[in-house]
This record gives sequence, structure tokens and C-alpha cells, in this order.
Amino acid sequence: MMVLFAVLAGCVIESHSAVATDASLQGVVLEDAVGNRLEASEATIDQAGNGWGRDVHAHLTVDGDSAPDEEGAPEPELTIDAERSDWNLKDKVVLFEGNVRASRGIVNLECQTLRVTLGASGEIESAIAGGQVFVQQGERQASSDDALLNAISGELVLTGNPVVREDGRSMRGERITLWLDDDRMTCDHCTVVLDKPGIQRNE
Repeated sequence: MMVLFAVLAGCVIESHSAVATDASLQGVVLEDAVGNRLEASEATIDQAGNGWGRDVHAHLTVDGDSAPDEEGAPEPELTIDAERSDWNLKDKVVLFEGNVRASRGIVNLECQTLRVTLGASGEIESAIAGGQVFVQQGERQASSDDALLNAISGELVLTGNPVVREDGRSMRGERITLWLDDDRMTCDHCTVVLDKPGIQRNE
């Protein structure tokens, strides 16, 4: 089967289906100049590079410069799996929907929708999670209705009934902020309750 390559709006699109763009493709891979990569079992893509995909797996860079940081460690990368994804290259927005699972370092996030906004160079600027948000950060567990990730600073702001459980206590507040790259946490109008560790996820 022929492999299709096309350059659309700064992205290289590879498909294992011998059809033109603005059509349904099988086995699609989209990759841009800074290393963002999105794979889908099938997708529909128009001639501007916009479209949607099913059974999606994405690797997105946090910093447009992929060089290691001052300590020699590589820049953190956000990986995302979802049942479906829609992307708009003009507005630099990618929407993931359906049993979304995202990870960065030791942090794992589950939700129903994740809206990712990319910067001018293609790096992640922010991500908004919604629908039964659940976060695992080492031994720390958290849940909320919504969450906003600042990918550059690593701040994850939980809103809508946020709860964090760790070391046999739970914390509830109006807003809870976690930092993905260290153990910092802040809680606005916080209530602390001693209880058993572990958090019950909404089913």
C-alpha cells in the first residue's frame, strides 16, 4: 500500500492510505517542525490541514526549543490518548474527547475533554480539562470538575469541587493548584479532613 506524504500548514501528514487530502484516511500521522506528533487510526483532513481523528495518541512539546534544560534533562512532554480529536491549525487548537488520558512526568490526568492551545511555534501554551477530572501525582490523588494547565509553568489549577487526598488526609477548597514538576500545592479557602488515603473516582 502506498504511503502518502503531504505538507499542509506547516505539518507533515503521513498516511498508509493512497488517497488525496480533503478525504478520509487510514493510519494517519501528523507531525510538525517542533516535534508535535499525533497518530490516529482514521481521520478526515481538509486541504488546510484541519480535521478530526479517531483512536488518537499524541506527543506534544511544552517548549518549542526541544533542547535540554540547564540541568541537562529533556523538556517535559505531554502525551495524550483519546477516543477522538478535532484540530484547527489556523486557531492552533486541538480538542481531545472521550476517556482522555494525559501524562507528563509522574503526573497522570484523566478527563472527558481536553482542549489544548498551541503557541506560535507549536509548543503547548495551555490545556483545559473538563468532565470528571482525576489526577494522580505520585502518592497524591486529586479530583475536580474542571482543570486548567499552564504547560510552561507546570501549574495545574483545579476548580469545581476540587479535592486532594494524600497521607491520610483530604483537602477541599474553592481552588487547588498543583505544580506538576515538584511537590508544591496551594489551596484557597481550604478545609482539611483526616481520613483514609485513596480517592473515589466518579464512574
